[in-house]
Amino acid sequence: MSDNIKKPVRVLHVVGGMNRGGTETWLMHILRNTDREKFHMDFLVHTSERCAYDDEIRALGSKVIFCANPSRPLQYIRNLKRILKEYGPYDIVHSHLHHFSGLVLYAAHMAGIPIRIAHSHSNTLIRDKSSKFSRKTYLTLMKHLIRRHATCGLAASRLAAVALYGANWETDPRWRVLYCGIDLAPFRESICHAQVRTELGIPKDALVIGHIGRFEEPKNHSFLVDIAVEVLKRNTNAYFLLLGDGHLRNFIKNKVASLGLSDRFIFAGVRSDVPRILKGAVDIFLFPSLYEGLGLVLLEAQAA
Repeated sequence: MSDNIKKPVRVLHVVGGMNRGGTETWLMHILRNTDREKFHMDFLVHTSERCAYDDEIRALGSKVIFCANPSRPLQYIRNLKRILKEYGPYDIVHSHLHHFSGLVLYAAHMAGIPIRIAHSHSNTLIRDKSSKFSRKTYLTLMKHLIRRHATCGLAASRLAAVALYGANWETDPRWRVLYCGIDLAPFRESICHAQVRTELGIPKDALVIGHIGRFEEPKNHSFLVDIAVEVLKRNTNAYFLLLGDGHLRNFIKNKVASLGLSDRFIFAGVRSDVPRILKGAVDIFLFPSLYEGLGLVLLEAQAA
């Protein structure tokens, strides 16, 4: 059979939701640059809410498929198997849900998917060690399911590999490190610093300390605010620019207000022009995460 009439390899990526996070942005880089005659990518998500990348995904010919009940394993497995049958056949199921990938790959195996990939994007070793008994039981079960049902396991870094596949991960040829890359083209564009800062309401001569990340517990925004208090004791012309959204955003804004620092914090929300913001406004990038795998925004900060 000639190449031009071969069917594309069909891949289902499993994520929480296609918002502007590191993993999701990396997947979008892949989707935009993939030869869609050779590979077709769909995305299974755990939220029925509209996410930032949904429209672009659909415009590129892929699907965003909602799978309900991730907190109810038996119902979730039934829903996932139904989706695999309804939207398939898929050649590959690629799960980006860390430990929860165990359940995803179990269902994919039961559905007859030949290639099943787990992907560790985070080094959660410290958090996992301090977990309560019930969570440690869950982690043990999920790791067992991954070992049993994954045909391949990827990790964003060596520590991320240890977190999901164990300290001896290198002895199993299924597990490997895949360093994630970014698109450098937007960082080559010329930027007017004064214009970017004016748009954000930041003085041209200010020292701007930036952070990009979801307002969730792992990103450690509360400690970032504590750092700001100390920085402002030493530099009264410092400003803090925070990009992102999440459940803890209002909590952090309230903490900033309670300290009387609202005039020194800019909560810029979710942005599609991160390279422009980094190049045009940020002097120092601050990233006090409790844990990461390979924070792609650190690569973006380096590129900027």
